Order: sequence, then C-alpha cells, then structure tokens
Amino acid sequence: MSNAPLITVIIPAYNAGKTIKTAVLSVLHQTYPSVELIVVDGLSKDNTLQILSELQHVRPFKVISEKDKGVYDAMNKGIVAATGEWVYFLGGDDELYNNEVFKDIFSKPGTVEADMVYGNIWLTEQKKISGGPFTRKEIFWKNISHQAIIYKKALFDRLGVYDMTYKIMADYVFNLKIFAQNDLKLKYVDIVVASFGEEGLSSTRRDEQLKKDRTWLVWQYYSLPYYLYAVFAVPFIDLFKNKLKLIK
Repeated sequence: MSNAPLITVIIPAYNAGKTIKTAVLSVLHQTYPSVELIVVDGLSKDNTLQILSELQHVRPFKVISEKDKGVYDAMNKGIVAATGEWVYFLGGDDELYNNEVFKDIFSKPGTVEADMVYGNIWLTEQKKISGGPFTRKEIFWKNISHQAIIYKKALFDRLGVYDMTYKIMADYVFNLKIFAQNDLKLKYVDIVVASFGEEGLSSTRRDEQLKKDRTWLVWQYYSLPYYLYAVFAVPFIDLFKNKLKLIK
C-alpha cells in the first residue's frame, strides 16, 4: 500500500501484565505498513513495564511511564505524543481483531478522505459483533465504542482533547462534538476492528451518567430540534431498552 497515512495506536495501560502482550503484538503484527505505537503506562506496579521492554525486539515502540489522572489523561498524553495523521485507541486488555484490520480499513473507498472512520467490535464474552452505522440521533442514546474508531488527529486540534471532567464518558462527549459538526466526513466500514470482553467501567454507571448529562450536552452542541428529540424521545427509548432487558 503506497503512501499509506501513518496511524498512531495509543494503548493506555496500568497493571496490565496479564493482557498487555496480546494487545501490543496485535498492533506490531499489523500488515499495514505505517503504524506508530505509543503505550502510556500509569506507573504500573506489576510486570507491565518488563513485558513492554521485552517486546521492543519485535519492533521498537514508544513507552511513556508516569503518573496520570486516569485513562483519559493517559489517552490525552498519547495524543500529544502522536505523530500520525490518524489516531486509534486500544485498551491494554483488548486486541485488534486480526493482522489485516488497518490494511482492510484503508483499502475501502473513501476512508482516507474521511475525518473519522469507524467499524464494529467483537464482544468476546457474549460472542457477538456489536456496531453498525450511526445517525446523528442515535448518538444521543448510545455511544460508538472507542475500540471501533480511528480519528484524524486534526479532530483533536479542532475540538480539543478528552474532557477529564467526565471520568467515565469523555469519549462519548467527544463523539457528541464530532456528530454535531456539519462539515465532517464520518465513514462507517463493515469491518470488525477489535475484540474485547467488557467495558472497563460499569455500563450501569455509564448509563446513569449519560441520563444525567445527555440533554445538557445536546443543548450545548446541537440545534433546537435535536435538543427536543433528546429531551422527549430518548427517555422513551431508554425505557423501551430497559423493558427488553427484563424480558430477556
């Protein structure tokens, strides 16, 4: 693949000794020719740093090891250090779905020209694919997993890095900002990007936080019709989803 744009993969990690090797190797073994890897470690107390040192022989990559204020702080540090045109975030206990992921994504028409490219994820514990294309209204009541998204780095220059006011849902807030922009090109590709088990933070806590802040965020970034949709329609969608869970 000639003139392949550089992708910076950022892995925030803390005490990830049991899983970090799998995560890192899934990046280093990519057949896509232009990948930069940055692991941001929050001063792990286990063998994470030792494993990262041992993996340098596969292909050298950057390790930042210093105290941070949580996962979004680590991700922000990675953004600052990134030199790629594109930025992708992978959890220390996740892995890219296969060795062809980045090559397959950037072989699709329209991906290079997009501002954000997103696909699907494989839920390893539930053994199913999660994802699909999102509309502007859908982003009001559910998020796109960050493991499924590759961002143009310029988006962070334009919209700011992750807001650490939101310790659980800063990625959701950032995605809300993106979907509010009328001039951005968002490209969905029907490709499984990464495998992961469960979200690092409780989905129940995430839902409660979304219910608390969602309408205010929509008011801040969107026009009145979308705000009215968020206020009146989304609560019924949440209620319907909860009833479905009870039925199951």
